[in-house]
Amino acid sequence: MATPTRYWAFLSYAHADEAWARWLHRALERYRLPARVRETAAGLPPRLYPVFRDRDELSTSPHLAQALIDAMAASESLVVLCSPAAARSRWVNEEIRQFKQMGRAHRIFLVIVDGEPGDADRECFPPALHQRIGPDGPTTRQEDEFVAADLRPGKDGRTDAKLKIIAGILGLRFDDLKQRDLAARQARTTLVAGLAVAVAAVTTGLAVLAVEARRSAELRRDQAEQLIGYMLGDLREKLLPLGKLDILGDVGDQAVQYFGSMPARELTEEELVARMKSSWQIGEVRIASGDLEGARRVLDQALGDARKRVQDRPDDAERLFQLGQIAFWRGEADFKRGRPEQALPYLQEYAEAASRVARLVPSAENRMEQAAAQTNIAVLLNQLGEPEQALPLLQKTEAELRGLLEDDPDREERLSLLRQILGWQAAALENLQRRDETREIRREIVRIMRALAQRSPDNWIWQTELAKELQHFALAGADPYAGGGEALAAIEEAVSRLRAAHQHDPANAVWQLHLAGAIRTHAGFFWKTGDSRAPALMQAALETTLDLLERHSDLQGGRKELGRCLQMVTAADRGGALPPTLRQRLLLLYRRNPAWFPLPPTEITTLCALGLGGEVLGAGPLGCPSPTATRPAS
Repeated sequence: MATPTRYWAFLSYAHADEAWARWLHRALERYRLPARVRETAAGLPPRLYPVFRDRDELSTSPHLAQALIDAMAASESLVVLCSPAAARSRWVNEEIRQFKQMGRAHRIFLVIVDGEPGDADRECFPPALHQRIGPDGPTTRQEDEFVAADLRPGKDGRTDAKLKIIAGILGLRFDDLKQRDLAARQARTTLVAGLAVAVAAVTTGLAVLAVEARRSAELRRDQAEQLIGYMLGDLREKLLPLGKLDILGDVGDQAVQYFGSMPARELTEEELVARMKSSWQIGEVRIASGDLEGARRVLDQALGDARKRVQDRPDDAERLFQLGQIAFWRGEADFKRGRPEQALPYLQEYAEAASRVARLVPSAENRMEQAAAQTNIAVLLNQLGEPEQALPLLQKTEAELRGLLEDDPDREERLSLLRQILGWQAAALENLQRRDETREIRREIVRIMRALAQRSPDNWIWQTELAKELQHFALAGADPYAGGGEALAAIEEAVSRLRAAHQHDPANAVWQLHLAGAIRTHAGFFWKTGDSRAPALMQAALETTLDLLERHSDLQGGRKELGRCLQMVTAADRGGALPPTLRQRLLLLYRRNPAWFPLPPTEITTLCALGLGGEVLGAGPLGCPSPTATRPAS
């Protein structure tokens, strides 16, 4: 079989089946064809690499984008993931129709993931599968026999389903491939023992041993990369919404060591992609866990790999997309360190990559990505003190996104992006002192987030994001602490949700930081009304912040939160005293990091030894009322 122009297969699937598509994409590209199978026919590849998987299910154009048509034309096969969602998807149907119109119906292979063929209510085959389609379009109904793998419970299972599709693509008999694959896997388990016997029995076979050692090294490398790929792919997708960052952090450290041990030579394309994706995913996890310096290091590696791949193929939309995503996370690491000016060039690189992808593949999802990139530029403008420039840009991206939502009002990723855009609009309006508008926007954001959180009660990311928005809403308005029961109920719900998240995953530094801020805000409400519960909450906020800084000293947000907590504590009760254990912790932290305490040493000693008193510490927005008639400057 001749090698395809570019892709061994084009995956066609509905958005609802994206998880299956990601698995199949990885399974096909990572499968190593047994050597004995390759010996049976000339031209068989060691791997089916690359396979094309489009990220988008188009919804704004009546025709497939030219880039997708070109990808299908450059693909040896079309693999269709069949489900009720796929049967209803006009884009899956259109891709099948287009592929048949190219005269290649015999190169279509099916993977059933849900539904029942022929069932009126749960039909899983798109209509175009049953039509005879020539260069001029459909003619008559056609009952074709397709190679079909079945991933439904109790059917083929993942291994056999994968092998059926690979056999179909390569023109092999499934039974032959299955037997050879089984033999190859059994051989791997006995490879070490076999080598030991060979060394003992054949002392003169040095050349043979060298070949076997090389094969063994390649096998170990492939197995290691496949394991790391699983841990940073499927496993990561399962653990990240659950907040299990400690497990992901350990996996990331092992992956960094593995790729750091690779010899200094020109990497193959597969090795380069594996290193890039692993470094990228590790960087995301490290940002979430508060290891910002570690995140910067691995993301620099990933960004260098991504730039090299784009340089090799500057019009490859998938490579451009990956470059943009990695550039975003690299900028995010600087942004969270409190360095927006250093983040700017990375976010500009992200915006440029997103714009190029949208031009190459003008789909709804790529337009949404472009809007997200522009939003980040506006965020930085607001952070750099230019809200009047940021607000029009945010309003423009909001209008574009609401247009996309008209076609699919319940699409989670679009609702999530809308919530982010509205949130930054509210921040810009706050900086412009337009507080009534700010409160109404915050109210809409809470409504959006509550709907998302209710859809996925086990998704801790949605739960914590709802808590953050409840806190923002509680503090919105001209005088948030005069907001009465509605604002107080919002902050109490926020604290409750964040406590649950922190108990679920104590290693998540970001959630712990949000919890400290929410407790401090809660204390502010009680302080304003003279409620006796305020001091205990102030102390709890300070203790939570110290716990965080003792584990993540480079987290800029933690340092700011320390200043805000101390500002509230000192302003609330100048004659009181902190508990001795808390005073001791403050003194130890000051000795290690005196720059975090903008006071002379004598005043710090007084604070830690005698309790509350002296100057107001910290800087930045307080999120709490001033004891005086005027609001403290932020």
